[in-house]
Amino acid sequence: NFEDLAISTLNKTYATNPHIVYDLLIYKFKGSWNGYSCVDLALLNNLGKFLSQTPCILLNKEMWNNCTVPSHSRSEQPKPELAETSKKSLCISMFSKLQVPRVIAFLRFIFHLIFLGFFAIWIISFLAVNTLHWIEWVLLTWVIFYSAEIVNQCIRNVMRHRWSCWSFIVDIELVSVLLFLISWILHIAAYMHQDKQQLMDCVLTLFSIDFMLFCIYTL
Repeated sequence: NFEDLAISTLNKTYATNPHIVYDLLIYKFKGSWNGYSCVDLALLNNLGKFLSQTPCILLNKEMWNNCTVPSHSRSEQPKPELAETSKKSLCISMFSKLQVPRVIAFLRFIFHLIFLGFFAIWIISFLAVNTLHWIEWVLLTWVIFYSAEIVNQCIRNVMRHRWSCWSFIVDIELVSVLLFLISWILHIAAYMHQDKQQLMDCVLTLFSIDFMLFCIYTL
């Protein structure tokens, strides 16, 4: 069994030389492994047992919190190719610290809350058949940039054969974005034909449903 053999090798290496095991986990083998690291291959093949081993857990925790490999992974005389990998993994500037996964996730959550706040205010107070409020354009701009990010994420997942792992979340995102764009187009149509109140009622219903979908995704 490939996974059991990999686990055995990982634990033996960690027991005998913990200073190098983290570098080996994140080192990308450009020749035989098509540029993938051990962690990349484990994720691609859903090797949960391998990823649940102590070295992988510690590596994941440190990368999530600080975007660095564990401090004791840097040996006194590391191999040249592994030393380069370790240096690239360090976040030494303020800009780099903003790229820490935990910080990115927190900022994304804050931005989603701000978006939902504007969305709710607009639906309750400013959504009308005879008005195109500036908040609507702010929301539309946000959705357009957000949809570009979703498309980029989908492409990367397909290229890495990880679509199944993200399908549920991506589906909610895609439906939310598409529903917003459809609702916005209908709102423009209602604005141009203000005598059709039923169309505006449909727009209000669709935007309300879309707001709930965005809330579900944010939570």
